[in-house]
Amino acid sequence: MKTIFLSSIAIIALGISACNNTPQNATSTAATETHVESDHTEHVAVKDADLKAITPLFSDLSPEVSSSIKQIVDYYINVSTALGKDDNKAAASGGMALSELINHVDKSAFSEEQKNMYVKSENALKEHATAIATNVNNIEVQRESFEKMSEDVYALVKTFGAGRKLYKAHCPMVDANWLTEKNEIKNPYYGESMLNCGSIDELVM
Repeated sequence: MKTIFLSSIAIIALGISACNNTPQNATSTAATETHVESDHTEHVAVKDADLKAITPLFSDLSPEVSSSIKQIVDYYINVSTALGKDDNKAAASGGMALSELINHVDKSAFSEEQKNMYVKSENALKEHATAIATNVNNIEVQRESFEKMSEDVYALVKTFGAGRKLYKAHCPMVDANWLTEKNEIKNPYYGESMLNCGSIDELVM
């Protein structure tokens, strides 16, 4: 029992160390990493002007396309927020809503080039949203699917935008990214246990 207890402490210590290690080039990239403390030290925001800025590929979207992409991002943010709160049920609801939304996206509103770009992400996005919805009792599987879904949504917003600014955040513990509306860290991969662990490294306009 003593051995197990000491091993658990060692694992936790390694986790905290990984979150607190700041890369040597952190200053040059303007990425800010928060430290995991018992009181969840607040993330120090990096100025937008110091972040790498991504401009979406298309700027001439129809209102229907803009609305569809915005709704996809809305549901994605809902899932991210739920996972940050360790709320597997709310994450499942968000995943289900996103999956159903994708079924009703009117692809006739896209130009041919836009449609070709959209369908590259559509099937994978639906697959990962459905996995989050159907694994309501397994938040670890939800988080694994969210990691993949984040890449799908990131590809979409780089192509179509999101109707507002989004920030790309990075979790060093799982080497995974996610998108957030605010220049702050609310880590969906570890929730309350390491809520403020991460860095902001990109701004999608």
